Amino acid sequence: MIYDKSTHKQIAFDLVQDLLKEHYPKPKVPYPQYETKAYKDLLKFFQNENWSHRQGSVYISNAPLKDFEVSWILDRMAEKLPWLYKCTSELDITDIGEEHSLKDRLEAITKAAEAEKP
Repeated sequence: MIYDKSTHKQIAFDLVQDLLKEHYPKPKVPYPQYETKAYKDLLKFFQNENWSHRQGSVYISNAPLKDFEVSWILDRMAEKLPWLYKCTSELDITDIGEEHSLKDRLEAITKAAEAEKP
């Protein structure tokens, strides 16, 4: 039996700009750089799936997920964003641990070091 542990997940992808221009749905009235709306579409999709935008094209699940749940998310992604597979050079998923942000820790260390200065 395969044990499928729930963990927070990180999805990272790289969109190819030239492919976005070719495959992203064109608006009825074209405007410059309309394809950049793809990033807003992705943000909205992930927010609706209970994920947070981390940076660039990186998203973190707000709750632990099993691998099969991520598969269901990919199914919905393919349905709602059918242009995406044609525009990505890569799409990676990573299991992340309990503490995945070191920003607060970095701030605490920095403030402690500053407090020790004469």
